[in-house]
Amino acid sequence: MIVVILGAGATKGASFVKKGLAQIVPPIDDSFFSELQRIRTPLLQPLISQVLEDIANLFTPGACPSLERVFTTLEHALRIFDVTTKGDLSDRDLRKIRLRLFEAIAAAFGASLVGADGKRLECTYHSDLVKVLQPGDRILSFNYDCVIDDALAKHGSGKWDPRRGYGLAASNAMPWTPRGRSVDDGIRLYKLHGSLHFRLRNSLRDSIALRSNPYASVGKVKLAMIPPEWNKDIDQATFSRLWKKASGALRRAQTIVVAGYSFPKTDLLAETLFRVSVSPGQLTSLIIANPDSDSQNRARSIFARGLNARTRVLEFVTFADFVHYYREAGLPGEHDAANGSG
Repeated sequence: MIVVILGAGATKGASFVKKGLAQIVPPIDDSFFSELQRIRTPLLQPLISQVLEDIANLFTPGACPSLERVFTTLEHALRIFDVTTKGDLSDRDLRKIRLRLFEAIAAAFGASLVGADGKRLECTYHSDLVKVLQPGDRILSFNYDCVIDDALAKHGSGKWDPRRGYGLAASNAMPWTPRGRSVDDGIRLYKLHGSLHFRLRNSLRDSIALRSNPYASVGKVKLAMIPPEWNKDIDQATFSRLWKKASGALRRAQTIVVAGYSFPKTDLLAETLFRVSVSPGQLTSLIIANPDSDSQNRARSIFARGLNARTRVLEFVTFADFVHYYREAGLPGEHDAANGSG
């Protein structure tokens, strides 16, 4: 079984980014507010101005903190308000700021992943990855965007069914369903922090409805998303199910691919998931696609438990480099062992 781990760098390295087909570059944590200010869409300017004012009130005018820093500040502010005297910002004010941030996330991805014609842009690297993956392989994504989802919908015939492919029962799946035959144990995509197109269904805690336009205004829609806070809530039913399935996939993996994920030191939950889930000495291949040498070394360390004397560790600078190699050469022994059902 192959397990592919996707981080924000995989989206930022999409094929359409260099071509400048969208207004902004897909934002990552540190660049989020910088990219948000570059959006030119007139209808989004009131939201952007309000969000920047929110940031100035929480920090200082002109500040450009990371998105995680802002969400974590709000998280802690709401917690300490329960035990301290409130300041000039009320609980209600803080929750409104938080909701506007979710709107800003949708707006930023819309501006970076949708072309001038209003259609979502296709990444050839994500598409090529889907073409070479087989039923039974698993994708673990930490991205809110739907670049890999679009690739599965377009090229996943016979190996992707969104009604069960997310590890949750999903309704309104038709816009995300490829043409052709469906499959029982196809590719699984576990979005461990949720997705902009996951709408929670209140009556069914382990069920979602898929939004046809993930980058549309969030409004009063209750999304299944874990914000980039310090204390990420994975214990709720929706996400505990996904993390359990992800752990099972890692335990059975023969090949692990890490593309554009840098193992942030603040996300100890994800690091622990990888460290304890991989089976001792089981990996045939560990593939790392990341230009940062520290991130490459960190990946080696985190997955060291799964390595043995014959494990091939391959490193690539970009997601594109990895996909090109994979498409042309394949990986040794990648589908030799039986695929699991998790």
